[in-house]
Amino acid sequence: MLDQSLRPVKVYFELTNHCNFKCDFCPILVSNRKGHNMDFDLYRKGIDEIVSENITDTVGYHVLGEPLIYSRLAEAIAYAKSKGLHTDINTNGALLTPERVKSLADAGLDEMAISVQLIGEEDHAARGTSISFADYYQRVLNAVKLVRTSGSQMDLILCFMNKSSHKLFDVELAQKMNWESLNRGKLTRYILDVCSVIEKNMSEQQVQQSLRHLNLNRPQMIQLDEHTKIYVHPFGDWGNAFTKKKIHPAHFGTCSYALSNLGVLSNGEITICCPDYDGGTSLGNLNTTSLTEVLTSPRANAIREGFKHNRVVHPRCQHCLGGASLLKTWLKGAISIYLFKVLKFQPAQVKEVRL
Repeated sequence: MLDQSLRPVKVYFELTNHCNFKCDFCPILVSNRKGHNMDFDLYRKGIDEIVSENITDTVGYHVLGEPLIYSRLAEAIAYAKSKGLHTDINTNGALLTPERVKSLADAGLDEMAISVQLIGEEDHAARGTSISFADYYQRVLNAVKLVRTSGSQMDLILCFMNKSSHKLFDVELAQKMNWESLNRGKLTRYILDVCSVIEKNMSEQQVQQSLRHLNLNRPQMIQLDEHTKIYVHPFGDWGNAFTKKKIHPAHFGTCSYALSNLGVLSNGEITICCPDYDGGTSLGNLNTTSLTEVLTSPRANAIREGFKHNRVVHPRCQHCLGGASLLKTWLKGAISIYLFKVLKFQPAQVKEVRL
């Protein structure tokens, strides 16, 4: 049985890294990995170990890729649920047909995050898909309505990105970053659309009043009803994924993602955090080793102890927390300590605002 102090908050299974979108803000555009679907027996092996060793209570289905492409997604969810685990997925929502929504609900999915991210036809061009924004947006709203009127207790989280934070990062590759920043007007209109399909009566004035003190430049969770939320988050650069500039490695700083949000990539590589899109932090492969062996390995302990003492040990972590100048590297390290140790920010714990 795994020592409870080493338990991750969540283990992410990347069932596929294929995607039907090619978003400007996603590192799938710069990933060196070939498209791959996870072997179902390998997935079951991971779930069985999670349960037998009490590794975590929650599994997610996302790193890169669109999980709805995976033909056995509902079966994967049902298997995890049969073992008593909490399940969640992150999807772009374009494949949420009524049949697919029903299959997810029937499988017992606990939570579905839909990454709408950008609002409007012009900004939607950054998603790299042929589906129009109008058709895409309507499909998402239809899915929300279907879940909410079906009697399902599935939690829905609709995600929007505010790009204003991009100026804090070095971004000069294919990412155009020419979409508009999220503002209260846009957010108000979207909230009213969602309220309409979940049959929550709110006026535009009421929504605006509720949002008046909301800081859209930091993660915010807005609760519309017991099972429906809006998540506003700033743009992130996936650890300097979108720059070819020389990155000065960080040697001091900390991170609450490492070893608390484990990733199992579609080829079985076990990474220390879910934002590691190319397996740079892999400490083993599920085909030949166990999650427990990874979590208790000397390398994992060195990473854990390093962050405990504000030291960045792993080269990939040093790159992630690094910057294109020594000053940026120093600032990112200082900010990480302030964020994770002073403010005690945890990736899975965002303050909720109720409308």
